[in-house]
Amino acid sequence: MRSAICRWLLGVTSTLGMPVHAVSLSDGASGQALIFPYYTVRSSKGDVQNTLISIVNDTNDSKALRVRFRQAAKGIDVGAFNVFLSPRDVWTAAVVPSGTSAGAKVISRDKSCVSPGIPVDGINLAGSQASADTTNEGFIEVLEMAAVTGTSATAIAPGGDGTPANCSAVVADGAVVSVAPPTGGVSGSTTIINVANGLDFSLNGIALTSLSSAAFYRPAADSYPSFNANEINATSLILVGNVAYRSQWARAVDAVSAVLMTRNLTGEFVLDAETRSQTDFVLTYPTRTFYVNQGPVPAPFSDSCQEPPDPFLSGERFTLDYANRDGALNRYPRDGALVALRCASTEVFSVQAGGSDATPQTSVFGSTSNAWQDGNSVILPATFQNGFVHLVPGDKPMTSLPTSTRTDLATGLTTVGAHTFAGLPIVGFVGRTFENGTLPCAAGNCQGNYGAAFPLRTVRAISP
Repeated sequence: MRSAICRWLLGVTSTLGMPVHAVSLSDGASGQALIFPYYTVRSSKGDVQNTLISIVNDTNDSKALRVRFRQAAKGIDVGAFNVFLSPRDVWTAAVVPSGTSAGAKVISRDKSCVSPGIPVDGINLAGSQASADTTNEGFIEVLEMAAVTGTSATAIAPGGDGTPANCSAVVADGAVVSVAPPTGGVSGSTTIINVANGLDFSLNGIALTSLSSAAFYRPAADSYPSFNANEINATSLILVGNVAYRSQWARAVDAVSAVLMTRNLTGEFVLDAETRSQTDFVLTYPTRTFYVNQGPVPAPFSDSCQEPPDPFLSGERFTLDYANRDGALNRYPRDGALVALRCASTEVFSVQAGGSDATPQTSVFGSTSNAWQDGNSVILPATFQNGFVHLVPGDKPMTSLPTSTRTDLATGLTTVGAHTFAGLPIVGFVGRTFENGTLPCAAGNCQGNYGAAFPLRTVRAISP
């Protein structure tokens, strides 16, 4: 029912005579853009992690994608590629330690056309305005810039051995690529894997639909395509209950932020001593870099996170409640004050039962990305070995333009007026482990360690 309603809303014209085509979250896991909340090559538990990536073209159209890696600290672009996918094609790659510097690199054995080409030994992610070490963790965004048509589509089509017919026709300097508006249907996943420890954490990409009805293809050297591109609709569409909020914004990136806005985030933690379980929370603000690079900082982000931040400058504020599985709800810290994360585009923190925050890295992912202002962990009472954490972002709401509309789908009544969104544009997940170490098995010794990733549960707050 929800999908049918959204398709209906996307296919009609509003009472104000403007197209309803608007940025929205995908009902499924495919769309015109993807966000992968986290990649890392940090060492955890003494062993290196790699991040595996797959991007799938689920359609009969050929596509030109911009795949961009952003570092955790400031969301700076540290590497970007144009990836060309033929119908039903899949591109795979991995982020691994560079081996020659303190940073990360991308490797791929995939045959799809990529610009710039990725050598066999990989291509280093480049730390801009920061050290190479900052490329070791961050997040990934994927934008469908255009459908590829005509002779260009023929050039990227694979032959019998899977090799495209003529990649140089689309990736060479000065190549003219024949394109049409993007059509969506792009999906993908990431897996963070610690081979030596037998742990992996897999998640689907978060998909956005209806970003643009116009092609915005650019060669790989052009940094232009982003979530604030002129071709992206500066209108968002969100369905809450029986009310469809069609909100108009001054900038395209505000529409993207709106569909990611959340007022409440909840994730479960497991810290059971018997299984040596550990839990990390990962929070990523995919659009933060478009708000804080120059001040004053517009809503919904805090002025205290204006770039370049002091490394200990208090960042976005949250209230944090925690409970055990018996429902004993508590505020953290005990004085009830707001807690602050350091300024970052990706923030990772551990939850611990008792003890102290004595380590510079988080428990599960070994992250050093700006976590709590006073450390990398939320220290709960020793008796709280399992339960949930509930986060409420500090309130600097963003308000849409007064030409926005909301439609009651039960009555058909449409009202014109601004909408106010509380919270922050956040995507994230919880990573949890169960560790038994080495166990005896029929083949000798086997790993007895297990890891899993769970998307954070979220709640919107839109008024009226």
